[in-house]
Order: sequence, then C-alpha cells, then structure tokens
Amino acid sequence: MAYTVEYNATREKDRKRCAVCNRCGQFFRIWSENQTIWMALDFLFLSATGAFAGQIFRPQNTVTAPPPTMESTGFAAMTTNPGSYSIANSDAGVIISGPDQGADGINAACQTAPSTPYTVTGQVTVNPGGSGNNNSGGGFAWRDAGSGKIIAYYLLMYPSSSSSSGPAGYSVDFADPSTYGGSVEGNIYVSGTTIWQQISDDGTNAIERLSMDGANWLTLSHVAKSSGYLGASGYNQVCFFASGHNGAVIVSLNSYKRTSP
Repeated sequence: MAYTVEYNATREKDRKRCAVCNRCGQFFRIWSENQTIWMALDFLFLSATGAFAGQIFRPQNTVTAPPPTMESTGFAAMTTNPGSYSIANSDAGVIISGPDQGADGINAACQTAPSTPYTVTGQVTVNPGGSGNNNSGGGFAWRDAGSGKIIAYYLLMYPSSSSSSGPAGYSVDFADPSTYGGSVEGNIYVSGTTIWQQISDDGTNAIERLSMDGANWLTLSHVAKSSGYLGASGYNQVCFFASGHNGAVIVSLNSYKRTSP
C-alpha cells in the first residue's frame, strides 16, 4: 500500500505535515491540526519536491497510533443517560459502559456538529454481556439538541434467538433517548463485533457508511436533511453512545478521525 504525502519546504504548515523517519526508516510521524499520529506503513512514498522527494521507506517495527481520548475526540461527558452509564478513557480508546437496561436506551456523549461539509470516522467495538437474547450495541449518532430526537447508528448485536443473522450496522430513529421513533434508516449485516463507522454531512445530505477494513465502504443511509428525521437544521450534534438491551454492554471507540473545513 502506498501513501502520498505532499511536502513543501518553503511553507511552515506543509513542513509540519510532512512525514519524518528516524535513521532506520522505521517510524513515520504525520502531523494533524490537533495531535501527532504515529504510523507503521509497508511503504511510504513522498511524491512532492523537498528533502524526501521520491524516496520509499520500509518500516521494520510495528507502531500503533495513540488511542483516542475523551479530550481528543470531544466526547467528554454524557449528554443523554437513561441507563446511568459512564464514559472513560482506556487503553483501547474511549469507552461507554453500563448495565442491562431491559430495553433500548441511548446513553450518549454528544458535541456540537462540525461545520459542513464534515466526515466523522471511527472504529467501534461492542462487547455485550448477558443472555442469548441480548440486543445491545452502540456507535455514532446524530442528535437534535432542540427536540431531543436521535438517529442512533448502532453496531447492533442481534439476539441469538432472533431470526436475523446479526450483528449488523443498524440505524434507527428515537423520539427521545428511551423512545423508539418508529422508523429505520438502514440495516446491513456484518461479521464480527468490530466495524468502522462513518457519518458525514455535506450541508444538504446526511450519510452513514460502514466498513470492515476502514478502506472499502458500504452506504447504510443517504437522506436529504430537509426530509430527514431530524429536519434541515436538526443534525446539529454528533454523538458516541451505548445501549444495553437484555445485557450489560461496553462500547469502545478504538480510533477516531474528523475532517471539516
């Protein structure tokens, strides 16, 4: 896999974005606006002019990016919390955990949505507990701060007794954190308890996507906001949530990236 990094030695902001290797070519550091991300790549090709132009480096060691935190993601505190859940930093990333609620309940940490157009991407793992009828999950969500309505984009663990072949990427509307809103935005069955989720807003449309590898994406839902569940101006918060239905649940945000103007 090749990665292209633009480099311009005459501009400070481009210097800060360039890739830097150590003497052995093992580590590469890529700067973003808010944090430094360490990556281990098979190949890194620097295509533009500058000191590293045209070179290919081969890393020898595996280096993982620091996990996201409540502070770096902005998911700093619970906004809706019918199940008395908790949010915390962990070695895996940001986690929301709580007990069996006996029904759906959107326990979410929310923040003001970025300026459009934006895309929020993250890797989400759901660790459900309890009975074979567990119907727990979590992931990203949109919320209208005014009405309290929520579009919850689950990685949902369908119960083993269900005729469904879950788990699934499942997007569902809620009139409030505990009340089903009567409609489903989309549903795609997946394998495993970890997926990549993506929500984006181009100013006109709200789009939900999922991926098993973070590179190849399927569209779960694509709606015009003007006719969407939250209304033209209602997609004003983005959230990370967990819901324990017939079992306790831990939902982990293992990686996080947000792009916006």
